[in-house]
Amino acid sequence: MTQVKSLSLALIGLFVLLLVTSCSRPIDLARLSEDDVAELLEATLSQANGGLTENLESLTEHIDNLTLEDLCDQEFRDSLDFARQGHAGEAAYSASWTLDLSCTQLNVPEMGSVSTSSQNSYETPRISSTGSSAFAGSVSGLQPLQANMIWEGSYQKSGTQVLQFEQENTISSTLDLTLVELSIGKLDTHIHGGTGSFSMHVSKDEHTSTYAGTIVFHGDDTATIVLNGVSYPIHLQ
Repeated sequence: MTQVKSLSLALIGLFVLLLVTSCSRPIDLARLSEDDVAELLEATLSQANGGLTENLESLTEHIDNLTLEDLCDQEFRDSLDFARQGHAGEAAYSASWTLDLSCTQLNVPEMGSVSTSSQNSYETPRISSTGSSAFAGSVSGLQPLQANMIWEGSYQKSGTQVLQFEQENTISSTLDLTLVELSIGKLDTHIHGGTGSFSMHVSKDEHTSTYAGTIVFHGDDTATIVLNGVSYPIHLQ
């Protein structure tokens, strides 16, 4: 009877130990819920955080203000800086970019090859992030009578995030996003439409989880992310 009692107490102790260990463990290592991934993507893309939206909208404005005819068949280099502070958080980036412009024989700009590289950081009430990003692709719609510039190419962002979701959790992530016909207005410098596909790799303690999905950009500063067949509306501003 004493042995049975001792065994029972040992099993109870083991159960309690496992329960405490599981409760104190960070969010299942590198595995996030799809809701959390959608929130992380929204923060990565948003204009307020100096994300992809801010990058390409600012580039659209800068390129539209250039005298492109003077840059035909040349490589133009410049830089972009962004900083924001507010009650909802802060963000900053410093970027370098190049435009390699192709023109017709009549010196009419047709298409530009664009590459960017930046260091960036942002902080919201639930996410703090530092890292780098890069874009490589093309831009068309450069002629004065064309209302929108059309961006296509690949965007990559990697860095470290401290998440304040269910509990504090520090991860590393890499986003690979392919853009298709992302349209940005020259007058309002806002995204009017476009699509994309992405994969996000989230790592913690040598464990990595991968998430893949699609994104549809709308004309009202919003987009829809689709993960595992579930749609998540996000804000781009």
